[in-house]
Amino acid sequence: WTYTPPKRAPLDNEYLWGIVLQQKQHLLLAAVTVLLCTASNLAAPVLSGMLFEHLVQQNPMQKYAQVFCVLLAGYLIEPLLTRVYMVNIIAAGEKVLATLRMELFRTLLMQKIEFYDRHSATALQSLISVELDTVRTFIFNNCSRDRGLRAFLEAAGAVVVLFFLSWRLAPAVSIVIVVTAVAAAMYRRSTRPVEAAQSAALQRMAGVAYQAFQNMRTVRSFAGEALERERFQSEVVASFAAGRQFGAAKASFEATNRMAIHLSLLTLYAWGGWLVSQGIMPVGILVSGIGFTFSLMYATQGAVNTLSELRRASGAFDRVQRLVQMSDPDPSMYGALPPGAWWEVANGADPVFEPYADKAGDAAVQAARTGDLELVHVSFSYPLRKDMAVLRDVNLLLKHGTVTAIVGRSGAGKSTVAALLSRFYEPQVRTRYSLHCLSCSRTLISSSDMVLAATMLC
Repeated sequence: WTYTPPKRAPLDNEYLWGIVLQQKQHLLLAAVTVLLCTASNLAAPVLSGMLFEHLVQQNPMQKYAQVFCVLLAGYLIEPLLTRVYMVNIIAAGEKVLATLRMELFRTLLMQKIEFYDRHSATALQSLISVELDTVRTFIFNNCSRDRGLRAFLEAAGAVVVLFFLSWRLAPAVSIVIVVTAVAAAMYRRSTRPVEAAQSAALQRMAGVAYQAFQNMRTVRSFAGEALERERFQSEVVASFAAGRQFGAAKASFEATNRMAIHLSLLTLYAWGGWLVSQGIMPVGILVSGIGFTFSLMYATQGAVNTLSELRRASGAFDRVQRLVQMSDPDPSMYGALPPGAWWEVANGADPVFEPYADKAGDAAVQAARTGDLELVHVSFSYPLRKDMAVLRDVNLLLKHGTVTAIVGRSGAGKSTVAALLSRFYEPQVRTRYSLHCLSCSRTLISSSDMVLAATMLC
């Protein structure tokens, strides 16, 4: 088996779009139903205006009943279409999210050991659970009527229908969109750094708590509870300050949005009422305009919330991409783990699958039969502490056919020697490093698994 580097890093944007487009059936059904739902919702204010027009003009009830039946049909069909839309969009999102989780976990498993030295278990776990779950939250929160794609379609459709009904009335109603769009742009600009700071503080807070709970015996032994509390409190204060700033920005945005809605309604009543009194526009158009104003109010608010959550979800996925794409996977792991879907999208074909665990035992036997294992003038420092030498000019000979025990005090370097023998790391300085094929056969008993007076590696 020959390792072939991938053409692109996993989990990039092209890969993401590739797995999204694999859900064509769900996406097609969702697209058709959301268009029908939007058409039904846009027709409702127009039909309501026609009903009032028939009542004001005292037309025969037969015409009123006809319009009422059309409106009733729309109100009955729209919930069913909404269910079909939500079921399909959520199904597509869950399938994409499941693939992302599997590929992210596989990619993390492929990393070299030093990768786990640089990144804590809490941070890696957060990528799979918290960060990717932000994508699920975005999908669930934005498939209802007043959020997501439906909000954008209804806002744009309402303006188009209003201009078609009355070009005189449409600009007054459109005030909501103009003011809300400007306020939303200012809101996003002001909250972007605050949101990033709050997210970083929350992640650090979780890290402090995890470390304290994970090492509680050490904390208790050195009476470090007060220190851990101070560390946690500093992150709580940082998160609190960011949350206050975020809340102030959101309050200003909501106040501006409400003001735009009230201004639009007052303008609509004043200008529309004058047009009706002068006989320029029928009362049914005014009633439809009022209905579209409220539709625009909910749609624009939903669109702004969608953009805010989209930025949050894209930021979470961007953090996943940055960590994964800057990593340096172990080449042997590409063939050891079953190929994932991103290989077909990114490289056009599956890599050759080379099982790892099934051959590890045979490889260990072969390594033992080959000859002695020898370290000659080996020096080593861990990648994150290169200025601190752990081993200096070490010589070690493990004779073929014998059992060798390495015994020493805690911190003497026993585990480091074991890590080098297992090829978890490569030494910085060496004269000879003869380990044969131990890179593919690792069997290690950690000192944490054996409680002895002096830790022992066999």
